[in-house]
Amino acid sequence: MLPSDHPHAPAFQALCAEVVPLWKRHLATAQHQSETGVGNLLQSFAQLRKLLVTAPSPSRAQQLDALLEDILVHLQFQDRTSQMMALLQEDMERLTQAAADRQNPPLEPTDWLSRLQLGYAMQEQHTNHASPGADPAASGGETTYF
Repeated sequence: MLPSDHPHAPAFQALCAEVVPLWKRHLATAQHQSETGVGNLLQSFAQLRKLLVTAPSPSRAQQLDALLEDILVHLQFQDRTSQMMALLQEDMERLTQAAADRQNPPLEPTDWLSRLQLGYAMQEQHTNHASPGADPAASGGETTYF
């Protein structure tokens, strides 16, 4: 936090009041998606194990192909979660730099949030941005990866 005698302290406090709650929503969504993805992946591996220990057959081969494809989809959650986290880390660094800059005032909260929103890759991010009360589980755990 900036010292109270810093020339940009009031603007910085207003900016933090708008940005930090949004970061928390994004982090909660990323955590929920990560936990859901790991759970789905574990279930898929359990199914894979069952298929591998049974006798091979054409129907089992089709099930195995479908299951392996499903596992690859579940692995994609890590890429999306990493993207969300990198965006937040960059924005936190930007905020740190703005706090240290005594010459240029930080952007207004609406300008700051608009710039952050430009980096969103997923619908969940836009939903969190627009809905302060957004529940990370509200999407039913459904995330479209690719």
